Amino acid sequence: MEGCWFSITWKKGTGVFITKNADGTFTYQYLAIDPNPIVFTEKMYLIPIPFSETSKNANLLPNNPGWQ
Repeated sequence: MEGCWFSITWKKGTGVFITKNADGTFTYQYLAIDPNPIVFTEKMYLIPIPFSETSKNANLLPNNPGWQ
């Protein structure tokens, strides 16, 4: 049996990966979570139009801004 537990704050994150051993004991592996925030760019407001769809309908071109 294995599991994960994470605690994330705005500054840092920590986690522990828990593994149950064959003898019934547990092993704990502590992890540091990357504190860098996910960068949300303007292009992420719209998803890209798949190539398969633009090849069917040329009126869908150009693709959404940022996804050329």
